[in-house]
Amino acid sequence: MKSLESQIAELTESQKADKAEIARLQGVIASADRTVAAAKLAEFCKEAALPTPAVEKLTAAFKDAVNTNGMQEAVNTEKKYLESVKESLGQKITRNNGAAVDVTESAAKMGELKETQVKAFIASGYSEADAKAMAGI
Repeated sequence: MKSLESQIAELTESQKADKAEIARLQGVIASADRTVAAAKLAEFCKEAALPTPAVEKLTAAFKDAVNTNGMQEAVNTEKKYLESVKESLGQKITRNNGAAVDVTESAAKMGELKETQVKAFIASGYSEADAKAMAGI
């Protein structure tokens, strides 16, 4: 029969091994969650027909996201922002499908869209300072 000390030592070692396995599995889950969130963001961007620089900006902003909180709002805000920029140019913009769009819009609208984008980044877990920096404020 094993002594009490040896049983305690075995249980302590077993507990350490279990803790290490739990930490490893938590890392696997977090990685899977980031992969799913990144795929969902790519889907949102594709549906919104965002240009590559906008997709890259959002991908960088949400690179550590483990859920989709705030992603759809950020994509919608980015799309509105790009449309307002096009409109503020005061000229016709030719889209990928060849259609020409006449554009004009105010800077106040762009500021409002940036504030909405800040709220979306905050909703996804970023600090207010980081969210403002990512939105370009």
